[in-house]
Amino acid sequence: MRLFLHIALLMVFSISCTGKKTVKECLEYYKKHKEEFVVSKVVSGFEVKMEYIPKHLFASADPAIKPNGDLNFVLTIAPIKDYDDEYKATMFEKISKFEEYKERVFNLNFEMNKLVELSLDDKPEVYVPVLFNTENTYGLTKEIKINLIFAAKSVKGEFKEAHKIDVVFTDEIFETGISHFVFDNHIINNISQLVCSVN
Repeated sequence: MRLFLHIALLMVFSISCTGKKTVKECLEYYKKHKEEFVVSKVVSGFEVKMEYIPKHLFASADPAIKPNGDLNFVLTIAPIKDYDDEYKATMFEKISKFEEYKERVFNLNFEMNKLVELSLDDKPEVYVPVLFNTENTYGLTKEIKINLIFAAKSVKGEFKEAHKIDVVFTDEIFETGISHFVFDNHIINNISQLVCSVN
């Protein structure tokens, strides 16, 4: 019964994705279904969240963005308010001296390709982000956001053919351990079929 309901939901989602929509309708559609593209966990006083970003929707709104079949995610790390009395920006959590802060900044900006990987359908082959950047808010916000882009290794469309996408974050920066963020690729493929028009 649960399998039937899951298939039915996917069919409804697929049908609602078809057809041409304006850019505004596309972005509103994404906001409405945003929870389906987010996987989050609470670990060691932090909320660690991975969000799939359908880049082609934003490409319709901004011609400077060129969709190319890559997979785009945003990793967000934020402290939990009630975990301790010293609720502060994630960048400064568990930092006691300036050298530790410098090391954290370096790791966030240059080492994320060693801490994040992606696999398809539990296959041994892994992908690491080809591009990544940490949004620099200079400690003015509680959370940290890291943009991650994964590129396919061939033109065979291995991303589209997969049933399951597993993004793994081995957190050696905030020491939250190893987190798996598993996405149903049917949902990702369905929104990728949404056609947006500036007209």
